[in-house]
Amino acid sequence: MKFDSVIIGGGLSALMCGIALQRNGISSAIISSGQSALHFSSGAMFLAKDRALLKEGHPLKGLSDKEFSSFQDEALDILQKAGISMHGASDSRHFILSPMGKLIPAWLSLEGYLSSDDATKIPYSNVLIANAENFLDFYTIFLIESLSSMGTKCKSIEFSLPDIEKKRENPTEMRSSNIARIFDKEENIMALAEILKREKGEAQCIILPAFLGFDTKNNAKRLEELCGVDIKVVGTLPPSVPGIQMQQSLRKYYESLGGEYLLGDQAVEAEIENGKVNWIKTKNHTDIAFKAKNYILATGSFFSQGIVALNGSVKEPLFGLDTAYCEKRGDWYTDNLLEGQPFEEFGVVTDANLKGLKDRQSIDNLYVVGSILAGHNAIKDGCGAGVAVLTALKVAHSISQEDERE
Repeated sequence: MKFDSVIIGGGLSALMCGIALQRNGISSAIISSGQSALHFSSGAMFLAKDRALLKEGHPLKGLSDKEFSSFQDEALDILQKAGISMHGASDSRHFILSPMGKLIPAWLSLEGYLSSDDATKIPYSNVLIANAENFLDFYTIFLIESLSSMGTKCKSIEFSLPDIEKKRENPTEMRSSNIARIFDKEENIMALAEILKREKGEAQCIILPAFLGFDTKNNAKRLEELCGVDIKVVGTLPPSVPGIQMQQSLRKYYESLGGEYLLGDQAVEAEIENGKVNWIKTKNHTDIAFKAKNYILATGSFFSQGIVALNGSVKEPLFGLDTAYCEKRGDWYTDNLLEGQPFEEFGVVTDANLKGLKDRQSIDNLYVVGSILAGHNAIKDGCGAGVAVLTALKVAHSISQEDERE
């Protein structure tokens, strides 16, 4: 099978890169083994707490100011074209309420999420927090404690519906993705609206877990109309309903542009010769090679096995690319759990153009994007989505420019 570009991995960076390539007329295929980190998304995208403080070697440090700004604008345009409504802009930051009740700085957040322009308080002085009975992946007590410390008056309730009662018969069914299916039914939204209208009192806003429908995305607005009060959602523990929706929307947009998305497949073999990748083979296509002018590695970090920790080393399993890690195993972590852990910065090493290195030599047609890249700590630096999105768009533009020159 021949394509202009083959992208290995199916998450945010892979989809962003694929969409940008397709929009520039470059055919591509995405090989996705399954769930990506988007399935565990908080509902927000984080760029970098302070780009000026990022150390040398950080993937975002190599972007010019023009690239840093223009790629942000392009990312927002891609999300909007994919039907994903986001709050935020490239030249400003806001704060989103985390599942643990803390206001954390965000680049973009999904519309309907509780956010604030002030890092010290939310824009409501009186709220009602409503949770489904026995739904344990939403910590109401943490939200009450945190919001109360900000000066917000809080009341909480638990509610149930017949369809939720059925789910409660099996505790493993009480997950956000299963409950969301319940609220795809109009009768359940109407029933919830009646409960909330009865309980809202003087609340200016009702806060709910982010499980208000799987196929339906506008149920928060629908509840606002029915209840006559602001409705905002807060992320839950994984799985993330909005994250899965984002994955599906980006995939649909990518395929509408002509991209091939091969779900449930995995790249397992590759041939590199004279500094170039000749082909790759996958688990489902062992006898058919994928051939392309360019290959983009977007397989993620340890979580998705884009890199693998061995007894005393870290390996990139498909191409055998050079990796950065501490040689002494005891240096991989610190005793203070709240500090940034050294192993979180381990990853694949690239040249300035994000081309992968093997034995310190650049592979001419192999690019590396996203969380697999060495030199950044997504949590400590607050840059997870920023690295995924901006490196993906940088590579897509590099490939497009090369194509124009030929």
